[in-house]
Amino acid sequence: MEKKRFTVAEGETLAACLERMKREGYRPIRRVEQPIFRLNEMKAKTSASLLSDMIVSLLASVHTVPL
Repeated sequence: MEKKRFTVAEGETLAACLERMKREGYRPIRRVEQPIFRLNEMKAKTSASLLSDMIVSLLASVHTVPL
């Protein structure tokens, strides 16, 4: 089973990403959300702050019709 990761592009809706996936012959099997952090280094202290919203990725497999 071939798998591919589709990432929702900036300005793209989830529905548009799902449609793009369908056109390429894939179907979703899992949704993955990843936050984007930035490390802030100040003197002897390091902290992380949220840089932007989540990156939404959809893991997909090839859609096959059983015979």
